[in-house]
Amino acid sequence: MAETIRAYFKRRTRRTLQVCAVAVAIAVIAMALFAFGYVLAGGIVGVMAVVISGVGLWYLHLTKCPRCLSQLSATASSARLPHPINFCPYCGANLDSERPCIAH
Repeated sequence: MAETIRAYFKRRTRRTLQVCAVAVAIAVIAMALFAFGYVLAGGIVGVMAVVISGVGLWYLHLTKCPRCLSQLSATASSARLPHPINFCPYCGANLDSERPCIAH
């Protein structure tokens, strides 16, 4: 069975949350390094945490509708709303329909 557009969005959202969880873990390590007096190492690890979280959020921001290729990061993250969006606001594609295969 082919993947739906909604499943595609949820998969990208889950990947973003995983990357941000790694960034939080790295930030905790940076705080521990600061606490033990390793200021330079803590600063470097802290910068790494910020960069990793930024990359994760950028990945979610790049989520596009597979039909019209418009940016749908807000729609992709609305899956947890009480009444999630059921269609693309740009092309009207139903998010529960089959995701078209796009060759890059």
